[in-house]
Amino acid sequence: MEYATKDQIREFYAEFGATEETVRRDVQYLAEWLKKQPHLPSIEDEEWLANFLLRGKNDVERTKMLIENYYTARAKMPEIFLNRGTKFFDRIKAVRKLIIICPLPKLTPDGYRLVLFRERFADGKVPDPMDTLKLAQMMFDINLRMDKVRGLTLIYDYENTGLAFVKAFFPVIRRALMIQSMIIWNKKPSELADEISPDCLPREYGGKLDTTTEEEDQLLEFYAEFDATEESVNRDVQYLIKWIEKEPYLPNVTDTDLLTNFLLRGKNSIERTKKLIENYYTAKALMPDFFTNRDVKAEYAKNVRKFVIFIPLPKLTPEGNRIMVVRILNDKVDIPPAEQVLKLMQMVFEITLKHDKSRATTLIYDFEKASTGYITALISEFKKVFMVQNKVNPLRYDKIYVLNASPIVQPIINITSMFVKKQFEKVVVWKRPISELCDVLPKECLPKDYGGMEKSFLELDELFYQYLLHHRDWVLAQEKVKADLSKKPSTGNCKSEMLVNATAGSFRKLCID
Repeated sequence: MEYATKDQIREFYAEFGATEETVRRDVQYLAEWLKKQPHLPSIEDEEWLANFLLRGKNDVERTKMLIENYYTARAKMPEIFLNRGTKFFDRIKAVRKLIIICPLPKLTPDGYRLVLFRERFADGKVPDPMDTLKLAQMMFDINLRMDKVRGLTLIYDYENTGLAFVKAFFPVIRRALMIQSMIIWNKKPSELADEISPDCLPREYGGKLDTTTEEEDQLLEFYAEFDATEESVNRDVQYLIKWIEKEPYLPNVTDTDLLTNFLLRGKNSIERTKKLIENYYTAKALMPDFFTNRDVKAEYAKNVRKFVIFIPLPKLTPEGNRIMVVRILNDKVDIPPAEQVLKLMQMVFEITLKHDKSRATTLIYDFEKASTGYITALISEFKKVFMVQNKVNPLRYDKIYVLNASPIVQPIINITSMFVKKQFEKVVVWKRPISELCDVLPKECLPKDYGGMEKSFLELDELFYQYLLHHRDWVLAQEKVKADLSKKPSTGNCKSEMLVNATAGSFRKLCID
């Protein structure tokens, strides 16, 4: 998902005569005002209040009214705003089989988020109107919480809409929406790209993005690869939730997306997935140097980002693989401690574990600007992080490309090879011109720096940084989601006992089954 850059956000503020400083001041005022309103909840979430202020056109009194109306509606319409937890997930899936409600991933050039509503080919079946409205409201709530945009552009596609759908939904949507304008599009859907930037639209509307069902179709292919179906995955995820509840040392994890990704990484094997979950949350308790103090706003994170880029590229390959790039940016700045670099990397891995459904990972290491001093500092930490990734966040590697590999990076290549199941052919030391990387990886997936069609590395890094900021609260909250080792039974079976100590470079015993 592409979020607004800092420059775009400043433009939004400037449109209403505001600056970052005035917004911070007004947000503090709103937080204090809320504390004095006995009927309203106390809210100190600055991002949430800043988005209310943006939607209130930087008018404090108008924003107060928006907040008042929003929380009053939550109290008066519990059928829409309540019971949206894990027990509602099956109903969500039933709705999503019949209707598409989704924000599109790219912002328009003028900063609007496109939201698509479209009925699928449903053979006359109609989703429950209230469940559909609840799902739409969940999406709008997430947008209000996380998405700084100038506004929303709604696209309603009625191609597959029958009379039964209109009859069922008319009572629910009878209230008019507050919109600037409504356009009845009587041209071909593929010509919508004449009105809206094709960079922001799916292919069926004349755009450049994947079709609206392509991601779901690809996910079903992943399931089929492991003899699974959507129904069997849903069933197994519910089993895992109940199993976790019975394990006193494991945290209460009910996030179905996260558990689905664990199941995919466990190749649809319940027992293998249990072991992955145990290892992951045990490691979080045993390795605080990797899993705590992970604040993307912290000074160390800013320093790391000046030195190295570590990002997943936006588009999946046709095979469903996610390309991730580690690229040294500048060896002239002060080299940050390797532990801090790897802490940020682990943060990215954890977010992808939560959100990214992909078949495998294609990793690119670009050592063009890697100095001898940095490689020396990194080697001991690198061995540790690869062992953690292999045992705790087991990514399925398709290929690992090593670019600009001088003799000083050979130890890195050797360590990498140790942890990809000894299949050295998966590690490709690239000796051809970088521009020829497009011969083996899709051009539309690669950044301009490598001769591809995507944005440049610096642009992609800024966009991904905004993505990290939007998930900052979740990452910080995850520090507490770990195993309680005092309640963990001893198995006496340690498959992995040695990890390199992060601070001293010595070895210590770490039991990860």
